[in-house]
Amino acid sequence: MSARGVSLVVPNYNGAELLRRHVPSLLAAAEAYPGPAEVVIVDDGSSDASREVVTAELPAARLVAHERNQGFGPACHTGAAQAVHPVVVLLNSDVTVEPDFLAPLLEHFADPEVFSVSPLILDREGAPSKITVNHPYVRRGELRWRGVDPQALLSLGREPGRRELWSLFGLGGAVALCRERFLGLGGFDPLYRPFYHEDVDLGLMAWRRGWKVLVDPRSRVTHLDGGTINRFHAPFKVRVARRRHRLLCGWKHAEGAWRRAQRWGLCARFLTRWLRLDLRFYAGFFAALRRLGEARRARRRERAATVVDLLEVFPRIAATWPEGAVSGD
Repeated sequence: MSARGVSLVVPNYNGAELLRRHVPSLLAAAEAYPGPAEVVIVDDGSSDASREVVTAELPAARLVAHERNQGFGPACHTGAAQAVHPVVVLLNSDVTVEPDFLAPLLEHFADPEVFSVSPLILDREGAPSKITVNHPYVRRGELRWRGVDPQALLSLGREPGRRELWSLFGLGGAVALCRERFLGLGGFDPLYRPFYHEDVDLGLMAWRRGWKVLVDPRSRVTHLDGGTINRFHAPFKVRVARRRHRLLCGWKHAEGAWRRAQRWGLCARFLTRWLRLDLRFYAGFFAALRRLGEARRARRRERAATVVDLLEVFPRIAATWPEGAVSGD
């Protein structure tokens, strides 16, 4: 049977130098892959030389351009919509890939229940990043997650053959997705504009529909972290967005015991965070309130589409990993 086709999609905003450094590794991986493959660069209204870099220096990549900046989520959606193959691999512009990283990811899509597969994500020192794997739990009403021991990840990556290892979500900066299902969900929910937590939400939506979110540590990429967000946005704005979107995600997805704990936990935090002078919490809370109507509409959509209870999925995710692999917070 011939290998499944794959489109590597890179959203970019004013990242000309990042494209120069990292896209050649994507083109090499596409060339090495035994099936049909393409690299698509979505330029999200850049004002630097990004488009010229792609057309003049990276002609094997296909350029798709937004005339104005629309943000990470819309850029990913445009790339997936323009892709010609059934699997889309989203990659940040500051990600370098191994030449053979595609084949292990694509193997899993033979299973019709698979929604996404993530590679092992290494940091600039070559160590596995904790963000590669996410084992969820609820604490004081907030969704949190544990990682996997780095040595366990490296060991599993050296083992031959495919294993089914579950995770809560695939990091938006390096994940292979079923294109049809990603587009069917509408891509990343604009509730989380302009950035952060949209990939967590996407994983939750997939699990609620009975689809699988996997990790394959045989596939490796290196993520240098902060390629766009930290260059163009103030730290306080980024921290407030994280808080706002964590609240919105809970308002959209919490059910049963999680929802009850969320209400009590939020009340307790609202009444006590002033003791810490935690301005980030209050700024995030009131910003989230302005999107409460959107969150409620999204909640209704998710409840109508749900076939699996998330609180049943959460403990099953960790159960797919070898004993002792799960690390602390």
